[in-house]
Amino acid sequence: MNPIHEALRIQNIKDQDESLSNSQIAKQLGCSRVRITQILNLLKLSPNIQKQILNSDKNYTERQLRPFTQINSYQTQEKLFQKMS
Repeated sequence: MNPIHEALRIQNIKDQDESLSNSQIAKQLGCSRVRITQILNLLKLSPNIQKQILNSDKNYTERQLRPFTQINSYQTQEKLFQKMS
């Protein structure tokens, strides 16, 4: 599954029941709370990058994308992402 699709799926679960913690979602999905946090952090990517990933035939891995989530500037994220693409 595309990493952004997975993040959006988990965010949708949270949106449907705002009382659920990441730990509770992790139990439902059979993974760790840390894993849920890692996946949701992909939503820190700029909306433009998320759209590119969702519409791309290229298989981006979560490992490739994770470093970009540490960059606060969407503009910087996008410049670096273009170099990687």
